[in-house]
Amino acid sequence: MTELGFVVEPLPIEQPQNQFQVRFVGPATRVIVEGRAWGESINVKLERLAGRWSHLTDILALRSPDSAAPFFKFGDQRVLLRYAASMMRQHALDALRGEPDIFQAAETHRQKMIEMLQSE
Repeated sequence: MTELGFVVEPLPIEQPQNQFQVRFVGPATRVIVEGRAWGESINVKLERLAGRWSHLTDILALRSPDSAAPFFKFGDQRVLLRYAASMMRQHALDALRGEPDIFQAAETHRQKMIEMLQSE
C-alpha cells in the first residue's frame, strides 16, 4: 500500500479498541485490519477521511459477491490477510483513493441488507 501513500498509523490511545489490529492511513483513507476469533478471522474496515466508511466485505458484496465468502468463515488469519490485500487491489482501489461513490454505494447496500434482515 506504500505505492498509494499509506503509512502505519499508531493505535489511538483515547478510545477502547481491539488491541489485535493494525492501521494504515493514506492521503484520503484509513484502513483498519482487526484480528478476530483467536487468529481465525479478520475484519477490514476502510474509512474515508472526509467521512463515511465501509467494510471490505461490503465492497466485495457489490463487486464480487463470491469473493466475500472467505471472510465469513474461520480460517488461517495469515491466509485471510493475504487474501484481503489481493481483494483490495482487485476490487477496492477507488476506496483506497478515497473516492466517495463506492462508500455511498456500500453504505446503501449495507442499509438494504440490514432492513432485509430486520423484516424477516
